Amino acid sequence: MSDFDDYRFTVVGIAFRKHRSAVAGVLMGTGFGNFQSISQASGISLVPRERFAQATSTIFIFFDLGLGMAPYLSGYLVEPVGYAGIFGLNAALVALTIPLYWYVWTYRRARPAATGEELPLDKPQE
Repeated sequence: MSDFDDYRFTVVGIAFRKHRSAVAGVLMGTGFGNFQSISQASGISLVPRERFAQATSTIFIFFDLGLGMAPYLSGYLVEPVGYAGIFGLNAALVALTIPLYWYVWTYRRARPAATGEELPLDKPQE
């Protein structure tokens, strides 16, 4: 396997030049910012209004847990797979969890809310 083959999975993985690193940083920052706001909006849309605070805190607890544990656990993989391999594994993990997210999201939208009413996402826009 050549050195180039190790960098095939993500933009960050192929960012071995300065301009590619800058592009990768912009893409990662944009994705991170979008994910943070979308996950919060999605999470609180699934609970009644009186539970918004608990839903928001739960989202941020697990978000912070992931931000703290992922680099620590990924550090164990540096020696066997290298940094490009870590980025590739993380990209594969994201790709594999997209169907899980889709299933959970569509399953949850099909069920009524905890109050017995339809979810706001299921109601027609006025």
